[in-house]
Amino acid sequence: MKWEHFFKDHILMRGYDYYKNGAVAELESDGDIIRAEVSGTEDYEVEICLKNNKIDDMYCSCPYADGGNNCKHMAAVLYAYEEENDCREAAFDIAKSVNAADDAFVRRFLINLLRNDKKLCAQFKRALSEPDDFDLNYYKIRANEIAEEHSDNYDYISYRDAYFFDEEISREFSDAAEYLIENKRYDEALDLSLFMIEFLCGLDIDDSDGCIGLLLGGCEELLLDIIRRGGAQTESRVFAEMLNAARKTSYELAKICYDKFIMTYFDDKKFLDEKLAYIDEMIEIYDKSDSYHREYAVPKYLAARLELMQESCGDDEIENFCRKYGAHMNVRRFLTDKYIEEEKYEDAINILNESLKTDEDFPGLIRDYLKKLNELYKITNDYDNYLGALWRLVLKSYELSDYTELKAQYTESEWKQKRERVFEAVKSYYQKAEIFYTEGLYDRLLDCAISDSGLVIVRKYKDALVPLFPNEILDKYTAEVQKEARFTSVREKYKMLVSVLREMRELPQGKERVQNIAAEWREKYRRRRAMMEELNAL
Repeated sequence: MKWEHFFKDHILMRGYDYYKNGAVAELESDGDIIRAEVSGTEDYEVEICLKNNKIDDMYCSCPYADGGNNCKHMAAVLYAYEEENDCREAAFDIAKSVNAADDAFVRRFLINLLRNDKKLCAQFKRALSEPDDFDLNYYKIRANEIAEEHSDNYDYISYRDAYFFDEEISREFSDAAEYLIENKRYDEALDLSLFMIEFLCGLDIDDSDGCIGLLLGGCEELLLDIIRRGGAQTESRVFAEMLNAARKTSYELAKICYDKFIMTYFDDKKFLDEKLAYIDEMIEIYDKSDSYHREYAVPKYLAARLELMQESCGDDEIENFCRKYGAHMNVRRFLTDKYIEEEKYEDAINILNESLKTDEDFPGLIRDYLKKLNELYKITNDYDNYLGALWRLVLKSYELSDYTELKAQYTESEWKQKRERVFEAVKSYYQKAEIFYTEGLYDRLLDCAISDSGLVIVRKYKDALVPLFPNEILDKYTAEVQKEARFTSVREKYKMLVSVLREMRELPQGKERVQNIAAEWREKYRRRRAMMEELNAL
């Protein structure tokens, strides 16, 4: 079956990428209809109708297809369909077909094509140009034209328009990049890449579908290609230009792109001093800034600095740096791990105790510090401090494993007194229920189950509670379904309620209770047709 002619070339290429990356799921066919889901940021439904083994109609739920276009998702499904049926045909041989065609026909066809497609006409003009005629300003103007074409009156590109913007800008600049690389014009390719990064990061766009990330990834691939092909001198220029761009940009996303590239791809020692100087400059700038970016930028640069210092600096220099920036959590964490690795346990304990005071408003960090202290006190046989850290861990950040470890430090009679302190400190009904179940305190477990909103605790501990408190559990179920029924108006909720009623029928006296509830609802909510239908299924 031939179908490629239904799609534009760049759509085919993207569809093939989707197919190769495994984006097509739940592919099925009954001979006349092909159905599948194609995954992206969202899942799109595709349906393709066949007639006499030829495509008769195609549908996709994506915005691009909604405008009457054949999309990459359709192409991806057709590639997958061909693979499944082992009937892929040979690719269309463009050169062979053009060479076989009459010259006059080709010229007429091209003239008509260019008259009806201004963008293709512009590409044709560029293709006719001599290599020395490349003009970056043209691409800057063209990029802004494309953005303007797809923007509203407030220069905003909506989700639907972003799809078409992506298609057009990708085609325009991939052609230019390929041309420059093939002609070994690496400096101009670099200038084009840097312009594109700034341009893309400056757009006001709904990027829910991730097109900006993909386009920036294309810029990264182009930069890597420039370095691979251009040699050491080109690599040094790319590095210098990236540093310069990172210092000058006013877009935080662009800065993230530059920083990632600088730190990831320039491993040679000749770049080390400049990387360290750049990082120090950024730390100083952001540490004095009141920008909201400070909270993540400073830790990011500190972590990068420490990673580079491990490769090039001695322990004394690293420790001095850590002391200077010890107010930052990730620096203290780095130094703590370093001391533990070097078995300088007292130094590690001191930093952790300092961190407990500094980061007291961050429960997740406090738990991490206490766990490490706990282990260090065990290693150093400091039982009193170990027990104190364990108590703080349980009272401030309860987990059952810590509770069990704490319980093991006391006799049974001692623990019966000590545990009340934990019961009072733990506020979550779910956590309390876990403790009471572990301790066999089923009356307290029942109180948690009834006091908690919903049926999560009841269901988890039903096997323990129902034999002891059948009436109370049945009443809890009743209260919850009656509450939900009052405020529910959608079928999915009604289905959920009926499933709960089925659970209730398995409880002692449950069948009679469910019958009464169903009868009450049939009268009280008789105008809710969906509810009546679901009750009939009961």
